[in-house]
Amino acid sequence: MKSQQPSSTDWSLFFEPLLQVTEVNRKAVQKLTDIQASYISFLLDSTIKQLRTLSATSDLKDVVEQQLKYISAVDSQWCATAEQELATARDAQQSINELLVNSYTLNGDIVEHLTHELAKH
Repeated sequence: MKSQQPSSTDWSLFFEPLLQVTEVNRKAVQKLTDIQASYISFLLDSTIKQLRTLSATSDLKDVVEQQLKYISAVDSQWCATAEQELATARDAQQSINELLVNSYTLNGDIVEHLTHELAKH
């Protein structure tokens, strides 16, 4: 006698949360990549602008002032980038936690059925 296996619909429901978690992770990685690309673009633009400014400045006091402004701007942007990255990671974590809780609630019957069927063998 063949053991009864869940239908393909049952399996697709069982694995749907995994696909949803994968999608959350994909979106989070894409957003993190965009954030990093934006920061690198800012950093390159700022550095080029700073080099032009410094090469046109002859007074040592102005050079120091310009360098301090540059460092402050880079630091501010770095902090903003880090905050965006942390927010993205927190959002992804929260979404995944919600998916896992919902998955456990919705798929509890499937897991119970599979456990029962496996215990028979």
